[in-house]
Amino acid sequence: MRRPIAHGQLSHELRKSEARYRTVLDAAFDAIVTITPDGIVRWFNRGAERIFGHRAEEVIGKPVTLLMPERYRDLCVAGLHRYLQTGEARVVGGTTELVGLRKDGSEFPIEMSLGETHENGDRLFTGVIRDVTERKEAETAIKESEERFRSLVQNTSDIITILEADGTVRYISPAVERVMGYKPEEQIGTSAFGSVHPDDRERALDTLAEVLKRPGLHPPLEFRVPHKDGSWRYLEHVVNNLLDDLTVRGVVVTSRDVTERKEAERKLREAEQRYRSLIEQVPAVVYIQEIGSPDSAMYMSPQIETLTGYSPEDCKDPGLRWDMVHPDDRERLQLEDRRTGEPGEVFTTEYRVVHRDGRVVWVRNESVMLEEPSGTRYWQGFMLDITERKQVEEQLQHQALHDPLTYLPNRVLFVDRLKHALTRGNRQASKVMVVYMDLDNLKVINDSLGHEAGDQLLVEVAKRLKDGLRTQDSAARLAGDEFGVLIEDVTDVDDAVRIVERITEFLQPPFDVGQQEVYVTASIGIALNGSTQERAEDLLRHADLAMYRAKHKGKARYEVFETNMEAEAKKRLGVENELRRASALQEFRVYYHLIVALESGKIAGVEALVRWEHPKRGLLLPEEFLAVAEETGLIVGIGQWVLREACLQAQAWQQLYPSSPPLTMSVNLSPKQFFRSDLVAEILHETKLDASTLQLEITEGALTNNTVPSAGDILHSLKDLGVQLAIDDFGVGYSSLSYLKRFPVDFLKIDRSFIGGLKQDPNSGASKDKEIVSAMIDLTHALGLKVVAEGVETAEQMAQLRDMGCDLAQGHYFSEPLPYEGISVLLEALLSEAHDLTGRF
Repeated sequence: MRRPIAHGQLSHELRKSEARYRTVLDAAFDAIVTITPDGIVRWFNRGAERIFGHRAEEVIGKPVTLLMPERYRDLCVAGLHRYLQTGEARVVGGTTELVGLRKDGSEFPIEMSLGETHENGDRLFTGVIRDVTERKEAETAIKESEERFRSLVQNTSDIITILEADGTVRYISPAVERVMGYKPEEQIGTSAFGSVHPDDRERALDTLAEVLKRPGLHPPLEFRVPHKDGSWRYLEHVVNNLLDDLTVRGVVVTSRDVTERKEAERKLREAEQRYRSLIEQVPAVVYIQEIGSPDSAMYMSPQIETLTGYSPEDCKDPGLRWDMVHPDDRERLQLEDRRTGEPGEVFTTEYRVVHRDGRVVWVRNESVMLEEPSGTRYWQGFMLDITERKQVEEQLQHQALHDPLTYLPNRVLFVDRLKHALTRGNRQASKVMVVYMDLDNLKVINDSLGHEAGDQLLVEVAKRLKDGLRTQDSAARLAGDEFGVLIEDVTDVDDAVRIVERITEFLQPPFDVGQQEVYVTASIGIALNGSTQERAEDLLRHADLAMYRAKHKGKARYEVFETNMEAEAKKRLGVENELRRASALQEFRVYYHLIVALESGKIAGVEALVRWEHPKRGLLLPEEFLAVAEETGLIVGIGQWVLREACLQAQAWQQLYPSSPPLTMSVNLSPKQFFRSDLVAEILHETKLDASTLQLEITEGALTNNTVPSAGDILHSLKDLGVQLAIDDFGVGYSSLSYLKRFPVDFLKIDRSFIGGLKQDPNSGASKDKEIVSAMIDLTHALGLKVVAEGVETAEQMAQLRDMGCDLAQGHYFSEPLPYEGISVLLEALLSEAHDLTGRF
């Protein structure tokens, strides 16, 4: 039989049970708070401490409103009173959701439930409070997500459709009205595939059947559907089978209007077709090649087969590209192929390719580097067949470097070869020789036989040079009748001379020109390199200077260059430059030399002589500058000025000092002036001088060096002007009596070299000059001409000439050459008083 429990033991058991109960409640996750009917906290578990941040002793005995924000405290008290009266745990709005207040002052959402308990006879309330922050945040996130999704579906530019398994539209988004013109309610319940374009309908139904077999997302497809306005629109559809989904349970289709894109693609295809057609018809190879791609070409136009014999498919082999390139260009092209540049930079190169049939084809390759947004770089360019252009260029280059008549190298190519020869010679310590050759009598052949004969002679001379030289030697035509020869490995000057003598042997046999045999001689200059610093142009110039010396020493000979030749040439150049300056600054002066009639002793005329009043060197005689003036052609301008000044002065003197016969003016004509008879006519017309008082002196050499019909024609044209003609320096050159008969001359002037021998020792050779002069005078008189003796220095010379019957004389015995002021004084004195100059006043 069970023993009754004593009261003390029962109390103890109750306390133990209560302790276990409180221990369990302390371990609860939620906050458990016991409050009195008037709202005072009696118990505060550890969960409450964790949630609110207060320790139990800080809350127990204080109003429960301590755990609420101030704005909720009145609601809390009202709710507690309502619970006491009605037993309902509502707060406001039928919810028990409140806001809690942590010790740190932060607020958080809570959910509370109340229950009534009794303790020691006291009525208490136990509130279970849960922190619902995370749940609230999750609910808010879900709500916001739903709102975003709803907004996205409602406002997206794409049409979102949910279909039943049979293709019936269950839902369609508002975008259908903007895209297709239909309101959503007009489409719901209709078949999505019933209005598909007939050409696309079968494909659309097959796609639906495939979608129904396999859940999930399917690849996009495109087909046309009708717009409400009757037009067809291209839509791109992305289909997702969600038939097994618990929420949607349908086929979700996202549709996008791609009509403009399809139209753009159509236009792009047409443009690409036009572009491709254009590319495939232009006479050039167009290509696209990705940089770093294993394939040689991404695209190669069909013209590649015409250019190389290989098809575009063949050219996809990167190795073939290098096999096609000519071996001599391959290394250069491989270096260029590794070039780097910036996008948009253009590269151009030319090289040869070997055609499949073995022909060599020149190609011009122009390409530009392009870069895609992805970073991929590639070459885009074209290749053009330039073989014909290259052949023309080679032909033009050959023409530019060769003489068109003889086909020998010209001066440019000769100098280039000379440069290379000097480089080799300096490296091998050997001599290089340049021969500069000028034909002596080409002008005579041109004038007598015609220029065609002269050209034929040049061709034959060139042929003999080419045939006679070694293969390593080089001949060139440097100018009109000038040739150059380049000889390498010459030992010394003697060796050079032997080579030149062999070259002259080439020219000795006669040439058959114009059905006539002619002989040719040459003036030759020789120059050998002396130092490693010597330039090709300098060596050629040295040979030219040596040739110039040979020509002036009598032609048909050779000269070896010496350093003094260069000094003479520089001096001559200096004289030439000063002469040009003197002409511009009018530094020339005219001096006059008396001409006396020996029979009467009276002044018959004067001879005009040019002088150069040099600003530094003083008064220069003609022999110091006339040769340079003649060679450079400056003599024409100088002679024209002297002739004009002399004619003006003669007219002035004739008016001031009239005499009978009138005073004559004698003027020398240079060989170059001789062929400009028109200038004489112009000056006579300008100065109004009586032509019969003008005596023009022409050197014997000017006539004998131009033994052509034109010389006689010019003399006759001068004679027709009414002037008198005299042959100057008679007897010095190769005198020919025949031209004295043919040419209309009036005077012969015996050179001073014969006059100086008069009245010499009879046993000396010079005494023969008397017989020569006497014979000249008799011969001249026999031909009906008059004689003028030059260089009379003594009374004895004058007396002998008078005894021989010489007509006129001039020389220092009568007067030195004087400027017009001095001659004017003499004329005024001598003509007015009739002095006899033969008596030496």
